[in-house]
Amino acid sequence: MTIKLTEIEEKFIAALFSEEAQGNVNRACEMIGYNKANAMKLFRQVKDEVVRRAEEYVALQSPKAAIRIGQVLDDPATLGATNILAAANTILDRAGITKKDRVELDIKAPTGILILPSKDSK
Repeated sequence: MTIKLTEIEEKFIAALFSEEAQGNVNRACEMIGYNKANAMKLFRQVKDEVVRRAEEYVALQSPKAAIRIGQVLDDPATLGATNILAAANTILDRAGITKKDRVELDIKAPTGILILPSKDSK
């Protein structure tokens, strides 16, 4: 669910995620002509939307991460393979694609019938 943003808030978020600002709140304010002294106030107003868009951005990167894992599997001698795998695993974890643990339960319980005496027996 997206919230209704003002024009300034929308421009701020777009600038914040831009290549130029790269997440720098002060730089994003500067780019849209907003007073940097009020940067944190503006950020607090849109924090929930920024988090939602950051989650969306991470999810968008998950196909790249999966592909890079496949490339390292095909060529384990790839320069920086350890770092690539670590970064790819982090992206996939944050996107909600995690390793699944499977536990097999083998419960052996007696299946007999227990007969109790009637209540009115003396």
